[in-house]
Amino acid sequence: MIRAVQTEADAREFAARIHGQFYFRSAMGMRLALFGQKPGSGWRFCLTDSGALMLRGASAQLCGACRDDAEGEEVAAFLHFSGVETLLCREEDRMLPGWGEPRQRVGFCLPKGKSLTGKPALEDADTFPGAPPAGMQMEVSPSMWEISRLLFADQEEQERFYSDSCTAAAHGMGCTWALRAPDGALVTTVSCCADFDGEAYVAAGMTAPDWRGRGLGAWLIAAMLSNKARTADAVLLCEPALCGFYERMGLHRGPTFALYRPVP
Repeated sequence: MIRAVQTEADAREFAARIHGQFYFRSAMGMRLALFGQKPGSGWRFCLTDSGALMLRGASAQLCGACRDDAEGEEVAAFLHFSGVETLLCREEDRMLPGWGEPRQRVGFCLPKGKSLTGKPALEDADTFPGAPPAGMQMEVSPSMWEISRLLFADQEEQERFYSDSCTAAAHGMGCTWALRAPDGALVTTVSCCADFDGEAYVAAGMTAPDWRGRGLGAWLIAAMLSNKARTADAVLLCEPALCGFYERMGLHRGPTFALYRPVP
């Protein structure tokens, strides 16, 4: 039976199910902590018979395998009823009926206290692995509206990212960095979207089209990972084509995830 997280006991059970789970412990845990008692935020949290489910708009994330076909059918029906169009779960977990072949996302981690290949360990939270690329200016508190417009074309997605990022930053559970060109143009950005329960989830990396191919995004991602690994396990999810890049950077490969869409 699927039930909404409504009581403190429900919230504790939800937190217990995601505790220690790669990616989910930060991405789902932080949002439960910030938005669990704020239905107006759009985030919804549910308990399945054996897992934890987080939904917002047309997307959902499921931590925990369905134990049998009956539970899988129930979860699939609930997602269909809720209008979910994308589902992220671990690849090893049971695929729900009515969902097509997934796209893989591979997890990588820079464990707490470790450094990237060829990079010295950082001594304090305000240091970075070397100076920014020539001519670039590092910005640790960029305009989030400007960042949102770089990342998303859709206005609703811009507003969601802006709201979530500002809330996370205000509670010390997230941050966004950027590089600017000498003329002030926004060149590239990356975010720690969730810093919670000893894990820092790094994502939302983007470089402006005219500046791609110069290694600027790679430098900024490395700076963020190195900084966050001082106090937490720094993790990210990537497409399979980028695995070699992150392996050469010195990250440890983690679990594989699956991004599903329902069959039309």
